[in-house]
Amino acid sequence: MREPAPSRSRAQAAEQGNVTVLALAIVGVLLILAVGGLALESTVTASHRARSAADLAALAGAQEVTPGFPVDGEAVCRVAGDLATANGAQLVSCTVDSAGVVTVAARVVSGAPWRFGASATARAGPAP
Repeated sequence: MREPAPSRSRAQAAEQGNVTVLALAIVGVLLILAVGGLALESTVTASHRARSAADLAALAGAQEVTPGFPVDGEAVCRVAGDLATANGAQLVSCTVDSAGVVTVAARVVSGAPWRFGASATARAGPAP
């Protein structure tokens, strides 16, 4: 004959499924952390791209300045804008002073699914 199965107490019956709920909660927290990490990475990448684009655009603009000759600010800013666009940035502002110092501001918007933007400013020109 078979022995009857031991009966479960009420406390044991109430605990059934707790591990499943705990596992789902842990998975949810890990998923939220992963999404947050990806959003942070996207923002940092946009910031780096904006700084690089602004630096390169300012250097390209400053290279167009010929010492001892009048400064054509429009031509300088056109070159800076072309280089910023080639680096995936939008030229926000460009100024050239009489000494030939080029100041550029560029903006980059990160890709999908998050649309974070980052801006950077850079200056380049002859040594003082």
